[in-house]
Amino acid sequence: FPVTIYPPMTKRLQLAICAKSLPPWFAIKLMEIQRVGIPGFQTDINIVWRGSIQMARDVAAQMALDNNQDRLVFIDSDLKFEMAQLHKLCAHPFPIVCGVYARKQRDVLWEISIKDKTKQPDENGLVEVQGAGAGFLSIDTKVLREMREKLPELSHVDLESKKTCTNWFFQGVRRTEEYPDGVFYGEDMGFMHMAARIGYKTIADTSILIPHEGVADYPLQLS
Repeated sequence: FPVTIYPPMTKRLQLAICAKSLPPWFAIKLMEIQRVGIPGFQTDINIVWRGSIQMARDVAAQMALDNNQDRLVFIDSDLKFEMAQLHKLCAHPFPIVCGVYARKQRDVLWEISIKDKTKQPDENGLVEVQGAGAGFLSIDTKVLREMREKLPELSHVDLESKKTCTNWFFQGVRRTEEYPDGVFYGEDMGFMHMAARIGYKTIADTSILIPHEGVADYPLQLS
């Protein structure tokens, strides 16, 4: 019988599911991840929720650093991904890389933002983006460490624990040279904007297209 030989598990990966609860089909998918694993990684799965998606992502990021993980991968529980797509995402060497999914609406609108509209994906489907949805996102934890060290404005004191925390996944209004009157960032765009300030690009793999579950699976054209 043919045997697939994977490289040894030399790195640690935290798979973070930011959700209040899991649909049954997603719970089955997590069991498959536990059974099959992710090539090259010792994988820990954590289900995280802290009142909002922004807070949950920040908590997951802190857990990844506390546990000395090499990569942090987010999968939102309304994304109907395949194992091959997860393996492909985790095989990329880029510090920040994501798959692509559609917004929950009738017209097709992908959750990515490309500042230079002349840029097209390369022959492998890869393209640099200004921002993208964080629901299928892989981050090298060195990015989180450098953001904490080089962007002190992301630090704040948690009123309950009195500990200093980092708001990697900033959500709110920021004023920039491009938008002096301010522009609103969701937590995913906020993270990628701040990472770009210290030199980290976000790469989208447009060959990883994932149905987005709502009242239907979006985009409707792929259903």
